[in-house]
Amino acid sequence: MITLAQDEQAIQALMALVDTTPLPFEPAGAFVYEDDVLIGGVYGYFTPHWLYVDTLWVSPANRSQNLGTRLMTAVEQAAVRRGIMRAFLGTSDFQARPFYERLGYSVIGSYTLTEQFDNHIMVKQLDHNEEANTTLKVKINPDAEEVEQLQFKLHVHNTEYMEGLDIQPVSLVVLDGERVIGGVQASLMNTLCMVGVVAGEKTLLPSLAQTLENHARENACTHVMWRTDDEAVIQFCRRADYVERCSIPQFPSEQTTVIFEKRL
Repeated sequence: MITLAQDEQAIQALMALVDTTPLPFEPAGAFVYEDDVLIGGVYGYFTPHWLYVDTLWVSPANRSQNLGTRLMTAVEQAAVRRGIMRAFLGTSDFQARPFYERLGYSVIGSYTLTEQFDNHIMVKQLDHNEEANTTLKVKINPDAEEVEQLQFKLHVHNTEYMEGLDIQPVSLVVLDGERVIGGVQASLMNTLCMVGVVAGEKTLLPSLAQTLENHARENACTHVMWRTDDEAVIQFCRRADYVERCSIPQFPSEQTTVIFEKRL
């Protein structure tokens, strides 16, 4: 039986089925302060084959001072020194796509974020640049409070453009009697249903996906998006008429991460 998880116990039982093998991610970031006030920063992860840029933010008052470029150069060159020669990131229509294109990033795929905006996955081939301004220090495993402050600054910026965005978490679990044997976690973001966690027996995927799509429709979602490196989930999405928007080889390690989208 598939049901909405209504209590914390069911959600915990679902999360207990998730593979907890540590990912080969090395958190890294650079932060710039002026009079002890954060005015810009970049945060991401070094993986065996990629630099993944998770967050970049610069204070509006400092956006014409080349600070964003300096931050990106610092983290890119830190990746190159580790032998990492590729970088990728995601950005939305209202964010910084033209800026990243000027830095050499190109779009490899896009998916619907809201009725007004798309999200774009961008990649860049890195190279060693001896002339690059890398005076900014990149911290490995930066302080959590510093990262949270940076991400909050970006969140405030995003909400200016996505006013009224309502994010609702949803968990579906499969029960065998009273035992949770599988399920999915997703976020309903206005018109987008974004799948975050798939756990348990993969033969349950068709029923889980159908139930999730029905729930998404009932909540006015028009799209479902899956981002996964699980080969069973990838094959399911291909059989189930999901559109493959892009793939990132050797991420997070030797797997391929694929983003799928389906219009409901």
